[in-house]
This record gives sequence, C-alpha cells and structure tokens, in this order.
Amino acid sequence: GVVEIKEASVTGSKAISAVTALTKLKDTDKIALKDVKLSAEIKDGQLNLKPFDLNLGDLKTNISGSSTLSGKLNYILKMNIPSNRIGGIAAGLMSQAGVKPGSTIPVNILLGGTFVNPRPSVLAAEDKKQIEAVVKSKLAEEGKTVLQEAAQSSEVKSVLKKLNLKDSVKTDSSGTKAQVQQ
Repeated sequence: GVVEIKEASVTGSKAISAVTALTKLKDTDKIALKDVKLSAEIKDGQLNLKPFDLNLGDLKTNISGSSTLSGKLNYILKMNIPSNRIGGIAAGLMSQAGVKPGSTIPVNILLGGTFVNPRPSVLAAEDKKQIEAVVKSKLAEEGKTVLQEAAQSSEVKSVLKKLNLKDSVKTDSSGTKAQVQQ
C-alpha cells in the first residue's frame, strides 16, 4: 500500500545516530519528512519500502530496503554529500583527484543490524566505482590538455623538422589523437 506523510520529524533514532557517527557529518541526526509518499508492502514478515526521499539534516537522502518484524534492518541510503563537508583522508584523496570544492560526492550506505543495534557501513564496491570514474575523468582531461600543449610546443615542431616531416600536428574532433603528416 501507500503511506502518505504530510509532515513529520524524527529525532533520537539509533539508526540515524549510527549513520551520523559513520559519516561524521553534523546535523544529520534529524529526519524531516514533508509530503512523502511511501510505497510499502508487508510480505513474509518483512516490511519492504520502495525508494523514497527525505532529508537527513539538510542532505537529501534516498532510502530503500526492508526491515523484519523481528527488528532486522536492510536499507540503502543514497546521499550526495557536498565535498566541503567530507573531511579527513577522504578530503585529501578527493583533492588529489581534482574534485572541486562545492561539487557533490555520491555516498551509499548500507544500514544493517537491528533497530536496537544498527550497523551502518559504506557500500565500498559501488563507491569505489564512483571514485574511479571521477579519477579517470580527471586524468583524461589532464591527458588531453598535455597532448594539446605538446602538439603546439616549439620542441615538437623542431623534432618534426629534423625528421623532415611537415610541422603540422592534427588532432581528431575529440582532441585526443595526434597525427603527423609526412
């Protein structure tokens, strides 16, 4: 069925406090619900929730998953966290990868355990792919720039002259492949 929530807030939740402790984000221990429609189904002793959005503090979060009547949790929280709110080692790695301040980083959290003892963890495999994509993109941009600068340098033109090649270097439409004309 569908559960409609006009407006509600949740504070003091062990599950949300555990997520806040994991992420080290401030002001995410309060849930704000406004005009939320939850699509839910109870089947085989399990409450299944289809994806829905809410705010953890000021961060929009998409939640989906299930919990059992005995209290076991199996939820995925998808958050886009502003890069300037991520600290520690992760901030240094993002800086090295060229992530610009003000951009957002997708973070996915698995909320397992129970209502009494919730256990959040970062979904590393999925996040690893996202981080790799950011790094690859940055390296591709830098590689294209280096290739374009090299093709225009006087040193390259000098070598081409010595090799008795025309001093023109062409690149394809993406600017990533250089070809020398003889």
